[in-house]
Amino acid sequence: MPKKKIEYSPELDKLLEHLKNFNPTPLQDRQFKELKQEERSIYMAARKRKAKADRKKLFKMMKKNTFGRNKL
Repeated sequence: MPKKKIEYSPELDKLLEHLKNFNPTPLQDRQFKELKQEERSIYMAARKRKAKADRKKLFKMMKKNTFGRNKL
């Protein structure tokens, strides 16, 4: 039995699409406040996952730069 896809507001779709490619801006923060409570929680969870992934990527780059090359 196929899962039923849940439809969300176009505002949430636009915010999530922007979040995939960029960091949130003050404009997105204002738009976020206009969402329904359920959609706010979805957006915040996505923001949290993005922040975690960005941190992981940054630490990986830092580790590579710090320990990856030979020091003279």
